[in-house]
Amino acid sequence: MRRTRIGDSMSTGIVCVVPSVKIADAREVARRRNVRHLLVTSKRDLVGIACLCDLAPAVEAQTIASCMASPVVTISPDATLDFGAEVMRSRRVGCLPVVSGGDLLGIVTRGDLRRRGFSDEELGIRRCVVCGWGHNVVASLGTPDVGFCLFCRERSIPPSEDDVDLGGSG
Repeated sequence: MRRTRIGDSMSTGIVCVVPSVKIADAREVARRRNVRHLLVTSKRDLVGIACLCDLAPAVEAQTIASCMASPVVTISPDATLDFGAEVMRSRRVGCLPVVSGGDLLGIVTRGDLRRRGFSDEELGIRRCVVCGWGHNVVASLGTPDVGFCLFCRERSIPPSEDDVDLGGSG
């Protein structure tokens, strides 16, 4: 199964947006289409990619171009699942758009490969030590073996004095 071609395992239901789409609209598109990754295209060219984790900290009025990853790491439909897993692990990406002859054919995600029997370790997935989430996990400063996801990192940031409710009237 691991020698299966990417083209035989990819999802063809890709969702594309233009670089000028606002973050709020991009989030809504991802929610409606039930996807985590948005491919950013200009004319017919793939110019970037954004995961929901990339959009989370962005200001809603910004454009997706301000937080997309570019250039995009892509893969051929003739590559094997093993090779795709190695690319994801070594390049630290959660998905690979599938491209042939300049045409965007589909996408393969870490989730697709996990469903095909690949382990978190093989895919380079780190888990949040608080909630166990495997998306957008970053190592803790000074402790490279300990990682926190975006949401747990946000919750762990102490509030500023302006954010603290001191029980006054209001």
